[in-house]
Amino acid sequence: MLLPINTIQTQMQARGGGALTTFLSNFEHGMLSGLRNLYRALGPTVFMLGARQGVKFGSGAFYKQQLPLEWPEMARDAVAGAASACTGTTLLYPLDTLKTRYQLGLPAPLLSQVYYGFLPAVCYSSSGSMPTRLERRLEERICCTAASHLPVPHTRPFRAPLYRRSGALDCQSQRVGAQHAGAPGVLALLETLPMRRHSGVRCAGDADEPRGLPAKAARQGAIRRRATNAALVRRSPRRSLARLCSPRRASLRCASQIPTFPFDTLKKRLQSVEVPRSSLEEARVLLAQGGPFRFYRGFWVKCLFVSLNGAVFNTVFVAVRRMLRMQD
Repeated sequence: MLLPINTIQTQMQARGGGALTTFLSNFEHGMLSGLRNLYRALGPTVFMLGARQGVKFGSGAFYKQQLPLEWPEMARDAVAGAASACTGTTLLYPLDTLKTRYQLGLPAPLLSQVYYGFLPAVCYSSSGSMPTRLERRLEERICCTAASHLPVPHTRPFRAPLYRRSGALDCQSQRVGAQHAGAPGVLALLETLPMRRHSGVRCAGDADEPRGLPAKAARQGAIRRRATNAALVRRSPRRSLARLCSPRRASLRCASQIPTFPFDTLKKRLQSVEVPRSSLEEARVLLAQGGPFRFYRGFWVKCLFVSLNGAVFNTVFVAVRRMLRMQD
């Protein structure tokens, strides 16, 4: 769905033209030819993206397990993300070269050409993955419940009401609701607080517990309601999708492209050449063509692609995950 945007961006980076000129150049020989040019790299793109996600998440989890536990969590995420990005780039770079050359209307690369521009590609993928993982770690910390100070894991939402109309929390529905809400931190908090006595509702194992004052019981009930409701609200599909597809996340993704986009331009330029050149030589050629701004040709198209791609990926990911968990 978003491949034409990526094709226009690649052509702008390699040839240095404007967006409208580049787009119209694909349709010089008719509408059918233009659509063929925009979707020519569909096969290698689909295969590469599917394999990249598996390699990235699988190797990232493996590398994180090998790192010392004494390191800060954000540092472990950043190092594991960079290492997994390098691994994915190394294994799938021939497909990326094939995709780039197809988008530029060039023939398939020779065996000696599949790793042209590999050094800028490694720099781009490793430096670009760290802001993404740090952003996800910060989002997880923000989404921690204030009552339990523990992150709420993503599990199947519990739709049954947890509270009686009288305001008292039944002990059995409390434990079942917290388990289905997927909130062990909330469950631990609820078990440490004394239950309110209302209309004869009591919990097993707390016969010797003092009753306490009504005001204290009301405060404890309010804490329990805020903690449990926070877990349920955070599992709401609309709230989850709104948070994943928010403009703030899109702006963060675009901002992370500012220091890394020149590496992507260098990579695609080197992938399109027939005679091997070093990254330094290609950087000098680009500087001679348009100065530092030549490295950012097609940047706004990249921002558009990144924003739409993140929103589409997160929306589909959340919907499929929810469907799979409903079948469990």
